[in-house]
Amino acid sequence: MIQVDFYILDIEAARDADNFACRLTEKAYKGGHNIYLYTVDEPSAARLNDRLWTFKQGSFLPHEIANSVPSSPHLPTPIVIGYGELQPLRCDTLINLTSTVPPHHAQFQRIAEVIYADDALKAAGRERFRFYKQQGYQVNSHTLSLT
Repeated sequence: MIQVDFYILDIEAARDADNFACRLTEKAYKGGHNIYLYTVDEPSAARLNDRLWTFKQGSFLPHEIANSVPSSPHLPTPIVIGYGELQPLRCDTLINLTSTVPPHHAQFQRIAEVIYADDALKAAGRERFRFYKQQGYQVNSHTLSLT
């Protein structure tokens, strides 16, 4: 059964949501998972790519943007950033940083939805919550204070 975790954050900026996504990615990576970070578009993917290099001093999270040339066909990168209809391979964990249900959500064992203090994002999050419940997924909600 697919597990979906909603992380409702008490922050107001996309930058803070990206930082949280980086911390969540680091935790999943250290847990042995292959992660797909799903973003809205190419500029968002590039911003998150930069953030993964700088969010924490001394950390290294091997990653690449999915819509670019793979770094090595023999050693798959465990963290992939993507957007659009591209179907990610080899990943078991999806971190959704968009306001929609990703088109390829059903291929993952775990889905993390990151939501922060924006009324439109919260409303879209409630729609995704209902959608996942209707699919029969195990859905959990976590309200976190990051301030």
